[in-house]
Amino acid sequence: MKTRLKELRMEKNLTQTQLSMYTHISQSSLCKMETESANVNGSQIVALSCYFGVSTDYFLCLTDERLPVNVKISIQKETCAFSKLFYYYSKLNHIDKEIVLDLVSKLVKREQKQN
Repeated sequence: MKTRLKELRMEKNLTQTQLSMYTHISQSSLCKMETESANVNGSQIVALSCYFGVSTDYFLCLTDERLPVNVKISIQKETCAFSKLFYYYSKLNHIDKEIVLDLVSKLVKREQKQN
């Protein structure tokens, strides 16, 4: 874990002090986590994993996959849906493509108003 924490922190060009402010984990605790086998509690693991956007398994070196499984599945579903959408869109003529783009724009604006 100590190497993963330091790697992730360095990727974001953060000091331990900065990471401490973002995660509410003391700088001294972060230092111990990076330099020795410190006891890390569950809330610290979750806070660090959430901040870096990686799974807790990745953070604990139980896997080399950074993304949680549910995120990977979500991305796959979105990619599949986007591929279908692009396929059908590519079959339309120019005028119908404009209609689709206008409709999507209106749907997004409606969604933004609701949120």
